[in-house]
Amino acid sequence: MYRFLPVLFGAFALGVAARSFYEVGLAFVGLFVLSALCILLISLRQLFAACAIVLLFFALGVGRMHIAIPTVNTDMHTEGTIVFEGVVVREPDIRETYTNIVVARNDTAQKVLVRTTSFENIFYKDSVRIRGTLEVPENFEGDGGRIFNYRAYLAKDAIYSIMAFPELEVITSRSTPTGFLLALKGRYLESLKAILPEPSAALAGGITVGERRSLGDELTQDFRDTGLIHIVVLSGYNIAIVVLFIVALLSFLPTKPRHLVAIGGIILFTILVGASATVVRAAIMGSIASLGVVAGRTSTALHTLMLAGFAMLLWNPYLLIYDPSFQLSFVATAGLLLGVPLLLPHLSFIPEKYALRDIFAATIATQIAVLPLLVYMIGDISLVAVLVNLLVLPTIPLAMLFVFLTGVVGMVFQPLALLFGVIAYAFLSYVILLVEFFADVPFAVMSLPTFSFAFVVLAYGLLSALVWYIQRKNGSVQN
Repeated sequence: MYRFLPVLFGAFALGVAARSFYEVGLAFVGLFVLSALCILLISLRQLFAACAIVLLFFALGVGRMHIAIPTVNTDMHTEGTIVFEGVVVREPDIRETYTNIVVARNDTAQKVLVRTTSFENIFYKDSVRIRGTLEVPENFEGDGGRIFNYRAYLAKDAIYSIMAFPELEVITSRSTPTGFLLALKGRYLESLKAILPEPSAALAGGITVGERRSLGDELTQDFRDTGLIHIVVLSGYNIAIVVLFIVALLSFLPTKPRHLVAIGGIILFTILVGASATVVRAAIMGSIASLGVVAGRTSTALHTLMLAGFAMLLWNPYLLIYDPSFQLSFVATAGLLLGVPLLLPHLSFIPEKYALRDIFAATIATQIAVLPLLVYMIGDISLVAVLVNLLVLPTIPLAMLFVFLTGVVGMVFQPLALLFGVIAYAFLSYVILLVEFFADVPFAVMSLPTFSFAFVVLAYGLLSALVWYIQRKNGSVQN
C-alpha cells in the first residue's frame, strides 16, 4: 500500500493541475468516476483495482479544484467608489513606500487586498472603514518574460479584489492571542534594530522571523543572485537545518527525547512568529525532512511528506500551481530526503560535529532539487549558488542562535544583549560580505530564455530516474 502512495498522490496532484489549466466541469469528474466503476466491474484483480483507484484520485483532484474555484460577482468591480467596513485578517505587510493589508468585508464573504500608505498605524484584527474603488487583480510579466498569474496567486488566499490607496479609518482595535504574538514579534525586531546596525539588523530579522522588508532592493537582489534568498524567508529547508543543529547539540540525550525537544522547538518558534499558513507549512515540511534524515527513515518520511502534501492540497488546491512557497518547500524537502542519504558517503572528509556533514549534504541536495523550478520561475541561474551556500549555511544555525538571544535579551536588559549582539554581528557581517562579494563576480548569474514547463517535468523525471538508479545500484531502494 505504501509503495502505491506516490502514485495516488501524483494522480490527485495531476487532477488538480488539469483543472487549474483547463475549463472542465463536474461532468468530466463523473466520466472518470464512471470509468473507474466500469473497470472494477470488469475485474477486481489487483491491476484493474489499482487503475480504478488511480482514476478515482485523479477525479478527486479535478473535483476538488473545481469546487475551490469561486463564482465571483464581476459587477462589484464596476460599482465605482464604495464604502465598506471589515477586519484586518493578516499581519500588515509593510514595504518601503506602502503597506499591504488584507481586509475581510463585513457585508460579503470576500477579502480585499488594500494598498495604503506605509505610515498608516494599522494592526492585525483592527476594524476599519474603507472608501475607494475595487479593481480586478491583473496578471503581469516578470523580469524573465514569464507571465505571473497574480489573480490566481491571490485567489489561493480567497482574495479576488484589490484597492489602491483608498480613504481608510480605524474604527476599533481589539486584542487577540495572535495579535499579542505579532506585537511581541514587533518588539523583538525593534530590539534588534536598537542593537545591530543596518543592514545586519534587517538580515537578523530575516533569518529568525522571516522579516526581510528592510534589506533594501539592492541587497535583496544580491541574495537572489547568489542563491541565498531562502535564508531570509521562512522555509522548510531553513527549519530542517535548524532542527539538524538542535539534534546535534543534544546528542548526549537518547533519540526520542532529542526528537521531542526539536519538535517542541519548532512548535514554539511557529507560534512566536505568528503561525501564518506559510510558516506552518514550512514547519511541517522542515520537521518531516530533518527528523527523517536524523532517524534514517527516508522511506517513512517520504510517505509522511506525501500525506502532508495531500492534506494541504485537499484543504487548498490553489497551492499546487499558484503558490511558489509550497512548490519550493515540497520539492526541497523531497530532495533533502532522497539526496542526503546518497551524498553522505561521499562527504566523509567533513566532520560530523554540529551536524556539519548533514548540513553540507542537505545544502547540495536541496540546491539540485529546486534548481529546475527556480530557473523556470525567475529565468536566472546562479552559477555561484552552491559555493556560496556551502560557505554560508554552516554558520546560519549559530547566527540564528545569537541573533535570537540578542533580540530577546534586548527586550529585557539591553547592556547584556550587547554581548550577544557582538557575536551575532560577526556572523551577519560574514554573510553580507560574502553575498556582496560573489554578487559582483562577473557572470555570477546567467539569464535563460522563457521555456515550457514541460522541460521542468522532464528535468524532475530525469532526476527521479537518476536517484532510483543510484539507489538500485547501492541496493538501497526502499519499499
